[in-house]
Amino acid sequence: MKRMNILKGIAVSAMALLTLASCSNEDAGSLLPSAQDRVPLQVSVEDAATRGIIKGTTLPDDCSYRIYAYSTNSETNYEALNNLSGSTVQYQKGVSRIDDNPIYLPEDGSDVQVVALYGGISGSYDDLRVNKIKLSEKAQEDYLVGVNTNKVNKTNPKANLAFTHVMSRVTLNIKRAKDNTNSYKIPEVTINNLAFDAYMDVEGGQPVIYAVDNSQNFVLPIKIDDYVLDDSAKVITADFLVIPAEQKNITIELDGFSQEIKLPISNFEMGQQYSFNVVIRDGKLTVDGFKITPWGEKKQQDNVVVDGTYKQKASIGDFFYSDGTYSSNYNGKKAIGVVYALTDKKNGDINRKLTESYHGRIVALADAKSPLYGGAYYMSEYKSVNNISNYTIAGEGNTVVNEKGQIVEWPSGGALADFNGLYETQQLEKFNKDNEDAKWEAWYQCVSYSTEGFPQGSWYLPSLGELYLVYQVSNSRVKKAFDSKYFKNMFQGYEYYHTDYWSSTQVNADEAWMICGSDHTPTKSAKKGHDGFDQIRPVTTF
Repeated sequence: MKRMNILKGIAVSAMALLTLASCSNEDAGSLLPSAQDRVPLQVSVEDAATRGIIKGTTLPDDCSYRIYAYSTNSETNYEALNNLSGSTVQYQKGVSRIDDNPIYLPEDGSDVQVVALYGGISGSYDDLRVNKIKLSEKAQEDYLVGVNTNKVNKTNPKANLAFTHVMSRVTLNIKRAKDNTNSYKIPEVTINNLAFDAYMDVEGGQPVIYAVDNSQNFVLPIKIDDYVLDDSAKVITADFLVIPAEQKNITIELDGFSQEIKLPISNFEMGQQYSFNVVIRDGKLTVDGFKITPWGEKKQQDNVVVDGTYKQKASIGDFFYSDGTYSSNYNGKKAIGVVYALTDKKNGDINRKLTESYHGRIVALADAKSPLYGGAYYMSEYKSVNNISNYTIAGEGNTVVNEKGQIVEWPSGGALADFNGLYETQQLEKFNKDNEDAKWEAWYQCVSYSTEGFPQGSWYLPSLGELYLVYQVSNSRVKKAFDSKYFKNMFQGYEYYHTDYWSSTQVNADEAWMICGSDHTPTKSAKKGHDGFDQIRPVTTF
């Protein structure tokens, strides 16, 4: 108390001196606030979710979480307002109170970034660092990261925190098929090949996962309480958490079954819930579909199994990846093509009405390279190919493709109506595969073309209708894919010349159709003739 009185005395004396100084000099600077005038940070939980993987939507009462505060005085400089180990917040009856290490807001009024962490922490917070938080699948504990949803500064000192899940949640819904009358007891489900651990950095406000350890092939057993499956309407549920990262080889085993099922989703995203439908058919396990939703939301997007792969529907203009998935914007995976048309089934006819589908056609991201310098022949000799129709005119009518890439109007009665590139490539191969000069031919280069996930024999030479559609879809400016570097040769040409592209469509024994590089129009060309710039762009189906 004595010390406080002395401090007050000093403060009063200082104020008196300053008052005298201000009388003699009106331009003197103002007094800086005393320590007692500093504004402390306050926090409240605006929208929290529990760390429990099944129950609850709010933080449990009488818990604690950790906060870290940074002054955002520039776009690149984040100054820690408390040390990297943060401050503890006690949460009781909906009220958050900073328990230790109070945080004072900058006097200059600059905004503050607040990051909060809840769950997954054993023991003391003292050694915890905001840029090195260890995640573990073995512990099966969720982590919540909260950030302020409002501007926080000296004038507005309370940070409203919204929490989101860090881990990915996987739910297995196990049931028997309707025509399966057998009973099963499944007391345990085993998850194989999980990542062991990883680290998380939340210093910038958004969690970043790094140093994922996949080396130990961690095995996770899950006990099932109600494990008797004796009715086709009954569902056994198993829940577990995975680190949000690429995990390619996760498999599941059901007790009593020798079969393992691989989860083909190789990239798990933060805060997402993956619900798989596991069906037992006469002792054989299958996955009939799955749903993905942000963890905690009721709405889920249905996904079905197509040819053993789990997919959401594709749209025209999507990037197509080597694992058979696709996305509107490039997501960093191995892209091999772009969707340019949609069909009702694999290798089916193009359906003009579809805006999304599980099947369609894709165009490769690169030209097929010919050993013939500068280009390729349609054929190395002048012959008419058996079982391929001849088209002497391009067609009649308008070409209109809308902003979604759908065909609105298309020419009829000519080569542009030919969409049978796969069949024609097969006929060209049968007709000329024994010719020693076949390696110079356009069809051969397409059949020999390969990418990750689509080996040789998967690709074919597009017909004139298919090739022209690629150009028309690109002109409609569908999404971003066709504006990418992969199509510069097709649409803009090389540095000093335009590129012509062969199609599989035949005119007669001497000529075939191609797209002229200078104006992107259909043109006829001698089968064996080329000017050094005739290229091939493979296509395929999915």
